[in-house]
Amino acid sequence: FITLHDQTSERVTLAEGPSQALRLDQIAEVYRLGDAAQRATRRDLEEARQLQAQIDAQRVAARAELAPVHNSSWWDQAQLGDVARAYQTAVTFRDEDQAARDAESRIRQELRERYDVEVLETGADPAVVRATLVDRDTERAERDERQAQARDDQDLAAGLVVGAEALEVSADHADAE
Repeated sequence: FITLHDQTSERVTLAEGPSQALRLDQIAEVYRLGDAAQRATRRDLEEARQLQAQIDAQRVAARAELAPVHNSSWWDQAQLGDVARAYQTAVTFRDEDQAARDAESRIRQELRERYDVEVLETGADPAVVRATLVDRDTERAERDERQAQARDDQDLAAGLVVGAEALEVSADHADAE
């Protein structure tokens, strides 16, 4: 019998004889495979650590992006793209982060109050929410344009009435003279 000790302090005993003997090249192959498996495991662990670090960094960035949604001043200045992006971020991280769930709740409330958009009706799909916001903004812009045009028409009509009255007064003075 031949006894060998490997790097992990395991004892390998080789029996002499054709039926029980492992050839040394077979033993070397087993150790190479074991070393390769250990390297792969270390590599997988390192990749897992790097992936977790990326996820943690994304979560920190998401929290920073979502923090302003709790301030009314942000909502007063936010563009539709800002709101849609914040909602997308909140939905993305809501399953792993309480701050994202809180932000999503505030966003839903503000969407309901400011834009008359009930997120539950859109199926909570961020793309549908964005499209709904764009539709509402388009409707609001068209309504504002119609109102501005109506005001302009009223101003023009009032100016024409004043002008007509002035001409009538002038004509009355001319007839009187």
